Amino acid sequence: MAVVLNNLALVYLERGKAAEAERVLQRAIEILETALGPDHPKTIESLENLASVALVLGHSVQAEEIQRRLVSHRERTLGPNHPLTAGSLEKLALIYRQQRRVEEAEILYRRALATWEVVGTRHVNHYIVLNNLAVLLMGSSRYSEAEPLFARAVVTAEQLFGSDHPRVGRLLANHATALSKMRRGAEAKKLKRRSRIIAAQNRLTGFTVDLKELASAR
Repeated sequence: MAVVLNNLALVYLERGKAAEAERVLQRAIEILETALGPDHPKTIESLENLASVALVLGHSVQAEEIQRRLVSHRERTLGPNHPLTAGSLEKLALIYRQQRRVEEAEILYRRALATWEVVGTRHVNHYIVLNNLAVLLMGSSRYSEAEPLFARAVVTAEQLFGSDHPRVGRLLANHATALSKMRRGAEAKKLKRRSRIIAAQNRLTGFTVDLKELASAR
């Protein structure tokens, strides 16, 4: 029953019915915690989904409470340096960023980054956390700290996807923004041009990719 409810919630979410998804997930979690316990993988999976739904609905306090519980669970059961722990830290950092708790978000992003650099840099989450930490720093006008992080994110994404991938183009645009803020206009112009070329190439081929995991520098 709980598994069915969890899957139904995902269908509701895909159809833009976040409130219904939240209601169904809350019921699923009640059933799972009673039948399997609060630390069972099925319970944790439903909690992760509920945290995502809460963010969609703008319930950041509820999302934070759930995500803090998930971080605690990961650290206790897997250890502080496990990839799943790092993923939970990144999600909590995102919530803090939305709440404008910049210093707390930075601490979590750096913890997650340290894990990915131990686990291995050829991982999608590595370039994402590099980019999102850099964007966070940009928001505090810490351009000289953000710029090398963007540069590293570009290199990692190129290794993962190739030099003409849309994700690389998005990262190049972010890197160019940092360079512009640092009055390094000639370098920024080159990256902007390359970013536009990548975007044009992928429009011609009809290639699309979901870039929602990447924050943008402005």
